[in-house]
Amino acid sequence: MIRALCLAALLGCAIAPASKPQAACSVRTELYFGFNKPDGVVSPDEFAAFEHDEIDRRFQGYTVLPADGVWKGTHEVSRVLVLIHSCGQQDADLEAVRKLYVVRFNQESVLRLDIPASLVP
Repeated sequence: MIRALCLAALLGCAIAPASKPQAACSVRTELYFGFNKPDGVVSPDEFAAFEHDEIDRRFQGYTVLPADGVWKGTHEVSRVLVLIHSCGQQDADLEAVRKLYVVRFNQESVLRLDIPASLVP
């Protein structure tokens, strides 16, 4: 009888739905860096130096994608920085990178796109 009760209790635990932990807020942020500038273009070496100096030291993991786009009717080679982070955790660093790129390479802007993200454990 005791064995039957213990077995029933164990089976009850085995089939009870597990509660899901509350998912943390995550964001996919993309920064779009155009290469055209008034006096020419940002070279691959210049961008690599910027990435090393300003991006590497701020973020532990990210992706940089090559891109081609159009800005104000002009074709432009670009790079897209993709970063997944907790909501609000990297905002100051992301804004610093945007401002530094604008100043260093005489840009009008660096587009920032924030998209809700879901991290699957």
